[in-house]
Amino acid sequence: MLDKKRTPAPVIFICGKGRSGNTLVGRVLNERGDVALLQELHFFGGLWSPRSGVARLRRDEATTLATELFRRARRFLKDKDIDSKALETEASMLVSDLPDDALTAPAVFREVLSHETYSRGKAICCEQTPRNLFFVGKILELFPDARVVVVVRDPRGVLMAQKERLKQMERWRHAVPAERRRWRINSHPVLVARQWRVAVRAGERHAGDERVFVLRFEDLVERPRAVLPRLCDFLGFGFDESMLDVTHSRPHVELSGRRGLDPIEAFRWRRRLSPTEIFLCELVARRVMKRLSYEPVGARPNPVELARAAAVLPFYAFAALTLNRSYFYQLTRWFRR
Repeated sequence: MLDKKRTPAPVIFICGKGRSGNTLVGRVLNERGDVALLQELHFFGGLWSPRSGVARLRRDEATTLATELFRRARRFLKDKDIDSKALETEASMLVSDLPDDALTAPAVFREVLSHETYSRGKAICCEQTPRNLFFVGKILELFPDARVVVVVRDPRGVLMAQKERLKQMERWRHAVPAERRRWRINSHPVLVARQWRVAVRAGERHAGDERVFVLRFEDLVERPRAVLPRLCDFLGFGFDESMLDVTHSRPHVELSGRRGLDPIEAFRWRRRLSPTEIFLCELVARRVMKRLSYEPVGARPNPVELARAAAVLPFYAFAALTLNRSYFYQLTRWFRR
């Protein structure tokens, strides 16, 4: 049975441009033992759009929403038997505890976060959907007691991580071909750099809010003993030495066996990217990079590779708009970006 007396669990939202280290930050916090690190739920802009407001839901609508959130939260937990009927029953019980005037999508979302946190024996919820970066204002409006961690990473590091994820997906037999194509297109250096600029600016709009902490990926891996105590103080709990011994992961939270924070991760892109990829990334993002102290290295591109990248860019840009349409709740706004 669901416990009706428990207060909502405190919530930490980790967000930032995809492949910036959001999951690593979540895993660092998860090492404390009282933080429940959830999978990417994609509630904002996916299951619910701010444009739809906080209209009251019917009981069956609220149950459907809670069921889907449960499914997403548990999809990679191997010790869970994901039974659709059982999830629907559990969701129905959760919704039955909500009064009629609280049957809104954000309220259901908050209840699911708390339920998942307490059911795992934890006290604090950590949600790590990257694109929540574009909904920070709405998150703070709906959850004024929440804390938001915005992760920023060198765009060349983001590009490297994007390409490495693509290589992993190409080895997965179960990967959907359309998803592979989307990742391949999204890995074009110019598109990554432009998306990075947009993400940085979105985060900067809320950098002055006392509930928002901007965390540089490079600072985390290079100076964890200086950065983590400040992050913990912001989040309202103490620093634990176990956080330095974070377990790394492969996609789908399979443990890789590596532990700890490695400063080499801050500059691994120097060996993994071609001069042409570095050149294009710096060409597009140079101004914002310098403002954030990410110094360009002035790589000299290969003329043939540069011409090839320029030739496919218009097609990749159009395909990116098409293949990513389900990831954006307002296409016209995204296209202007």
